[in-house]
Amino acid sequence: MTEAKKKDRILAQIKARKPHGEIVGLNKHIDEFVKDGYVSGSFATDGSIISIRITPQGERFLENGGYLRLYRNRVKQKLWYGFWFVMGVAATKITEKLIDMLFP
Repeated sequence: MTEAKKKDRILAQIKARKPHGEIVGLNKHIDEFVKDGYVSGSFATDGSIISIRITPQGERFLENGGYLRLYRNRVKQKLWYGFWFVMGVAATKITEKLIDMLFP
């Protein structure tokens, strides 16, 4: 399971009000969820979770595809950058060959 899928699964479990002690991987990602505004909660002085809930922003984020959609968009963007890089190199080589043929 990819990291994005794990994060989406955790957010979905928070949304479903699963007890935070039963959510596998929550402690690893809780800081990121809070920082991104997808989860709010109360925490003890030692950093342990007292209670958590998904925010309206977190619900919208999940409904719109969550972390998996962000991951796929990044991959798609990198593929396009790679494609245009290759096209640029090819165009440069073709131009060089044409110049060499026209002006020997």
